[in-house]
Amino acid sequence: MFRHEMTCALKHPHASVQPRSNRVQPAALGVGTMSAFLVHAFVRQALVHTHVYNREVLHHPAGQAALTVLSITLALLLCTRPIQQAMRPLIEPRLNWLFRQGESTRHRAA
Repeated sequence: MFRHEMTCALKHPHASVQPRSNRVQPAALGVGTMSAFLVHAFVRQALVHTHVYNREVLHHPAGQAALTVLSITLALLLCTRPIQQAMRPLIEPRLNWLFRQGESTRHRAA
């Protein structure tokens, strides 16, 4: 069976090529995962330092389920556009100043 599939694929290579209209587009939340990845550590550290994780209610199944739901909600919120825009200078800094031709570069070229 595998041999038959390989033979068909070799004889008709165009059959497996997908048209450009079916290209995978990045999901809106997927674009913001870097900001969520960077910011969640600060939120977690704040919760650790305020001893939220030491509360008795979090050691029961209902408390753990609630914490899981809140964590998922926080992750989704951290992927939203306002957080992305606020974090953009840290995640994607503009480096035009680094590539600008200054005085020292002009003298070398002359």
